[in-house]
Amino acid sequence: MSLKLGFLKYLTVNHILMSLLPLFVLILVFYFRTDIERLALEQVESLLKGYVKQRVVTPYFVLQNYSEENIDYEHIYTLLKPQGTYIKSVEEKKVDLDNIELSFIYFGKDKYVIINGNLYREGDISLEGFKIDRIEMERVKIIWGSTEKWLYIY
Repeated sequence: MSLKLGFLKYLTVNHILMSLLPLFVLILVFYFRTDIERLALEQVESLLKGYVKQRVVTPYFVLQNYSEENIDYEHIYTLLKPQGTYIKSVEEKKVDLDNIELSFIYFGKDKYVIINGNLYREGDISLEGFKIDRIEMERVKIIWGSTEKWLYIY
């Protein structure tokens, strides 16, 4: 099997150079990339110079007298020591369902409500202990224990 290279007689120097030009440009960009990045960054900074203001921010506090000897580890341990907590169950809490205020309903792809100043989604348990069961366009169904109540937006 012989390789026929008869087409090479039709190639000119111009054709060879044009076919190698993209490779040559790629090599140049790779070789000078840090210089190109620096120049591009300088150009962007010069364009934004009139629009972006730099300002010095000073902290509101300064740490003073810090040393290992000044640390009261016993005090830190007492602050971080877990304290006994007691969480009341839903049955033990007294919830006045008549004083619950529904102030906002968002009904879209996601559903949100604001009840007593707190943001909830469907299925959440409120701070008072009732469950946000269903959110509809103009009303919200809450459940506390076996009691169900609809809240309406006014």
